[in-house]
Amino acid sequence: MKKYYVEVTFKNGEKMNFETDTDIREVKPLPVPNAEFIYVPEGYGYNRVHVQGLFVCERSNTVH
Repeated sequence: MKKYYVEVTFKNGEKMNFETDTDIREVKPLPVPNAEFIYVPEGYGYNRVHVQGLFVCERSNTVH
């Protein structure tokens, strides 16, 4: 199981969600003209310029 659940809401109303081991809140954007791209090792990415909201939930590593 991945460590974080991420839900991105874009200004156009679309949503993207994924799980990652990276705390997306700490990722520095890649400098691209007129854009701020965020990528994680699992292959997910988005342009921060188009984001309306970001929800990050840290998952527990506890095994029962």
